[in-house]
Amino acid sequence: MLHRILLWVLPAFIGLMFLAYVGMWLVERDPKYFSGIWQLALLTGLVTFALHLCPRLMWKRSYRKDKGLQEELTMEITESGIRVTSQNFEGTVRWAGYVRFVESETTLLLYVSPNAFHIFPKRAFSSDQLELFLELIRGKLLPQP
Repeated sequence: MLHRILLWVLPAFIGLMFLAYVGMWLVERDPKYFSGIWQLALLTGLVTFALHLCPRLMWKRSYRKDKGLQEELTMEITESGIRVTSQNFEGTVRWAGYVRFVESETTLLLYVSPNAFHIFPKRAFSSDQLELFLELIRGKLLPQP
């Protein structure tokens, strides 16, 4: 939760601090700049807040509206690709269809495009299965930070 808050609060705070510094510098040089600086600082803070908050709200809304995103998926991992099955969908993504993968402590993300990915929670695998899966994807895809 703290990480999410920092993603939009920290840039807004840094932007406001920078504007406050510039404002103090301008006011020191000529006091007539005082009234416009606070309006500019407020506007910058609101724009920064909106730029960070709006995409998050759009993603949440899309997820709530698209019932296909909320279905349980079954994935079968093979040498040729990953077969995805749900209540309303069935298909296979060949390894060439994945562009990269990202690994965290708890999750593997296999990207099919720069903004779309399949999520694999590590807890869904036994330790042996996870090691085999990691070995397979490392052989097929390049990791990304």
